[in-house]
Amino acid sequence: MTKQVLLAAARALLVGKQHDFQAMVADLQEGLANETKSSAGDKYETSRAMSQQELDKINTQLQEISRQLALIPHLETIAGSKIIQNGSIVETSKGFFFIGLPLGSVQTDEGTVFCIGATAPLAQQLIRKQIGAQVTLNGNQFDVLRIY
Repeated sequence: MTKQVLLAAARALLVGKQHDFQAMVADLQEGLANETKSSAGDKYETSRAMSQQELDKINTQLQEISRQLALIPHLETIAGSKIIQNGSIVETSKGFFFIGLPLGSVQTDEGTVFCIGATAPLAQQLIRKQIGAQVTLNGNQFDVLRIY
């Protein structure tokens, strides 16, 4: 499992989400601009407020995606280590985990990797461990097999 392949897949996933959210923003803004005030003013105001709340949520998600995209170049420069750290790909008895980007499951040509943030409970348990270490989380044991 190479970090370059994983981060390329993560970047593609994030860019795809970014485009989807940008299209949603454009649709919502167009809907807000085209909305005409009806005689039932409260209904109009409620509809506008709901659209604005949805727009705010999507913009928050877009900011998070931009933050994650900006983090990828930094993660690319972190060299491999014998100790698990932010930016490590960890092969465990339960699968592959990448510590650094909270994206969930990412499919690559080399397999599935679960991308978790450095503050995730599993990441906190794995950081500073070496090959052969065991950690337990919620009754599940994770044996560290390899670190990339």
